[in-house]
Amino acid sequence: MSDREIDVALSPLLDSMSAIGRTWMSTVFSSEDALALFSGLESEMFIMEEEAPQSVLMTSAIGGEGRTSMAILMAALSAIHDPQRRIVLVDADTATATTSDTFELGNATGLQDLLSETHELDACLQTTAFENLFVLPMGKGKFSGASLPPQAFEKAMKGLCSEFDLVVVDGPSSNSAQSILPLAKVVHNCVIVVQYGGPNREQIGTFRDKLDRLGV
Repeated sequence: MSDREIDVALSPLLDSMSAIGRTWMSTVFSSEDALALFSGLESEMFIMEEEAPQSVLMTSAIGGEGRTSMAILMAALSAIHDPQRRIVLVDADTATATTSDTFELGNATGLQDLLSETHELDACLQTTAFENLFVLPMGKGKFSGASLPPQAFEKAMKGLCSEFDLVVVDGPSSNSAQSILPLAKVVHNCVIVVQYGGPNREQIGTFRDKLDRLGV
């Protein structure tokens, strides 16, 4: 697809976002590097997995690095590049729930309700402007600001992977109060988002060492 075709295809999704979300995601989508970044991510994971990746977790060594931007970018471009693939974007950051706020789903049923087993998966999934792209927002529950229960999260991921071709998880940063390591172990494919001028080499290296010990 050409840049112009991508811009046109993304317009309905941007229109469904909050005013703040629409502003900063428009900047991300319009970047000349956006398509190259998306293609590079998919290619790298394909090489590592020797097949199309089914799930990926966006994280970072510190907060404010652009995890949500990259998660939305990958989910949205995956959806428009292959309309036959069913994609779900999961908000798993209990501290900020930025994905949920971006799509104005802060009060919607979502992941926490699913993990608490008060709602089934179908009741927690939210539709978007794209027929093949869904959002699983943070939802309401007792885990806000705290770590998600690993076993319940693993069960939820198995259910999502059975229903969708690609599960993109917007996770917390390594320095968040919420533990990223159990989520990374479940999702397995992990992208560390690093912004220029952000964490130093030691911070990134320490985080990578933790992920390496998990076999991520």
